[in-house]
Amino acid sequence: MIVNSNVFFIKGLKRNSIYVYRYFGVKRFSYAGSVVRRIYDYYCGGAKNLYCEYLRFYRKEFSSYKSFLIGKYNLFEEEAEKLLSKRLYCKELSSTPDTHVRNFLEYDNMKKAIMSFLGDDVDES
Repeated sequence: MIVNSNVFFIKGLKRNSIYVYRYFGVKRFSYAGSVVRRIYDYYCGGAKNLYCEYLRFYRKEFSSYKSFLIGKYNLFEEEAEKLLSKRLYCKELSSTPDTHVRNFLEYDNMKKAIMSFLGDDVDES
């Protein structure tokens, strides 16, 4: 889920840099593999675990993990309910320098593939 300039995703056991090659069906050391690696690094590389951040820094300030998500990241209550997980990760895209990867979202098929990899429900509208 992309909100403002933040990408929120629940990191499962299979959502790592090796699985991304299998998911998109490319070889690791090919040109397509390098493009897929750049897409993965753009959206998921260097993401922070929000539950650990809550426990470390914001436990005294916010009464619950849900109120932390609503207060700090300006999520609506429905979005916070949907994303409420201890494996929730977030990456801020506003300071990410790779602008060419952002152009992939202009293509509908690529946008659907990236969003489904991140675990977002893609509407057919």
